[in-house]
Amino acid sequence: MRVRYIILFIFLLSVDFHAATLTQECFCDNLDFSSGSFTNWKGYTWEYVSSNDKPKAVPIEGFVYRRHTIISDTNAYDPITNNRLKIIPPGYKYVAKIGDITTRNDDTIRNWRQSLRYDIDVNSTNTLLTAKFALVIKNLFVHDSNSEHHFQISLLNEHGKLIETCANLDICGSEPIVDNFRSISHLNTEGYYENVDWLDWTDIAIDLRPYIGRKITVEFLVEDCTLPSSEWIGQWTTCFGYGYFVASCEPFDVQQTPCDLNMPATITAPDKFETYTWYNHEGSEVSHSGTLSIPVAVSGENYSCIMRSIQDCDVVLEESLMDNPDMEADFSYDFSCDSNKVQLQNHSTTESGSLYYFWTFEDGQTSIEPEPEISFLNSGIHEASLSITNSITGCSEMLSQEIESFSVDEINFEGTDTYCPGESTWIKGAGASEYEWNTGSTTDSIEISAPGGNFWMIGSSKNMQCISDTIFFSVSEDTDWDFRIEGDTVLCWGEVSALSAVGPVAYFWNDTNYTTELVVVKAGSHTCTGINSRGCEKTIGINVIESPPPPAEFFLSDTIINARNYIITANAVYEPDVEYVWDMGDDQKSVFGPNITYPYDYSNPGRTYTCTLHTTNEYGCTNWSSDHLVVMPYFPNVFSPNGDGVNDIFMEGAEIEVFDRNGTLYHKGSNGWDGKLKGAPADQDTYFYKVTYSYYDQIPIVKKGYVSLVR
Repeated sequence: MRVRYIILFIFLLSVDFHAATLTQECFCDNLDFSSGSFTNWKGYTWEYVSSNDKPKAVPIEGFVYRRHTIISDTNAYDPITNNRLKIIPPGYKYVAKIGDITTRNDDTIRNWRQSLRYDIDVNSTNTLLTAKFALVIKNLFVHDSNSEHHFQISLLNEHGKLIETCANLDICGSEPIVDNFRSISHLNTEGYYENVDWLDWTDIAIDLRPYIGRKITVEFLVEDCTLPSSEWIGQWTTCFGYGYFVASCEPFDVQQTPCDLNMPATITAPDKFETYTWYNHEGSEVSHSGTLSIPVAVSGENYSCIMRSIQDCDVVLEESLMDNPDMEADFSYDFSCDSNKVQLQNHSTTESGSLYYFWTFEDGQTSIEPEPEISFLNSGIHEASLSITNSITGCSEMLSQEIESFSVDEINFEGTDTYCPGESTWIKGAGASEYEWNTGSTTDSIEISAPGGNFWMIGSSKNMQCISDTIFFSVSEDTDWDFRIEGDTVLCWGEVSALSAVGPVAYFWNDTNYTTELVVVKAGSHTCTGINSRGCEKTIGINVIESPPPPAEFFLSDTIINARNYIITANAVYEPDVEYVWDMGDDQKSVFGPNITYPYDYSNPGRTYTCTLHTTNEYGCTNWSSDHLVVMPYFPNVFSPNGDGVNDIFMEGAEIEVFDRNGTLYHKGSNGWDGKLKGAPADQDTYFYKVTYSYYDQIPIVKKGYVSLVR
């Protein structure tokens, strides 16, 4: 059984006549708040004279904080319903909220009334208006008809007068219109419980077919209770009512499948109605579902359906089964000469129902408008396709054809203005459908070779509707360009060489190798083909030879250095065009030439020298060899200490002991022997000695022998 509620939900439709055609937009833009804003909506609020008054008759236009709100949180629940009411129903991103709870800031008897309005130009593509709404009311059942909350859905004409129609919906405590309100006890911010009645999301449908060709204004209105202050002292601030809603529009069409009959078929009525009753062509009741299944469909059989909305308003549909209606997709177009914009002109027809349109273009653009204007990035020919779908049967047809866009600023030519020696180049027109060249050609491309010259081109659309200015250009032979091979062309034994190309933007070696460098490991011939930025080629051949190392053998006059033999001669094997560089091993400057004479320092017995010869031939190939020399003390067998400055001291600088024939120690010192005994000249005779010295390694060496003293 239905319960009588004191809530009025008003759905207002104001009407004025104007022309409407099937070529209008199929949707009511932002009726469902899909933009996340109140675009195309108008907000209204009413004022009150005192706490006992009803609202003034004339509303004030404008959106007011808390009284008109867009909700976007798809996961939110209404806290006043103890989080039982989902604020946004599944399938939607936004809803509108009208009204709000009372707060301490509402410091007067507020008696709020507010609404939202939307204008619709009704045509055959938007004759079914549907909405979903949910309500939250404080103390729904404690008011009489003079002070109750109000939600209303009504139809108004252009003068704001109520149209007497069953489409009007009244929801209030005193009228049994909508069931399924739920009651809960909610703990408010004041710390006490209050009774809240709420209605979950409910569907409503309104048939707008009687208003085709007219303008409809849709209004959703919410009003608080209006108890006199004497009856509401201490608790008036908790009196509130608010609602959520979202709406949409679509064609009021019956869906029939399949497109071809003589087989099982279905007929689907518009949804959002509460009940459906179907009758067959014999008048027998056959179904209570929104979709009627027909085992064997026969063309021409009639079916009817009585649909009842929550307003207890009956809408009658009568449907005759039909084969796929005769329909044809057809369009033409027009375009400007300077913008690449194309205006599509739709000539599609159907013998029944209405048509939905879907346009696709080769650049990825799409449109559902009947006659869209499309802007292309480039001039030229483009593929366009129009798909039409019948609103009753869902059957589709498609037409694809070429369309043309044009912009004089886009007309140009493509290709290089040079050609390679002995070759040719192609110049291609761009942006037009037809071309004229000064060569007499009317194709989109021309081939140009020597001797080149000056040329012009004119581009136009088909049938010469649009013509570009004359475009002039010159073509000439490509100039010589830098191309060379860098790297060693002589390969020394045991080494590798890297050859690299300089100048081209691309190149390949020996017809196959596209690496940056060619690594050469043996003698041979190689080629490199280079390509410049204009595509011209050059080929360079290069021969890599192998060079043996230069000779580095040499001979030393002696490898022992001492006081009597310290000037050494070194002779190398001579070969022309070879550089000889000697490192004598004594940390002095290098010596040059194939044959050299070099004095060594012999003052440090035991010291060794490494003599190294480095040779380099004319190709930069190198070789080397080395030999070792050693410094040894010189032990004379006679000395003459007669004061003439020659051979006056035996083993000068050495630690020495001298003995006579009888083994008697005759002299001991650290600087050799000057031939004296206790300051007096020793006799001429043969003496025996023991000399101690050391090499660089500081290991002492003892040398024993004899020497003759003569004067």
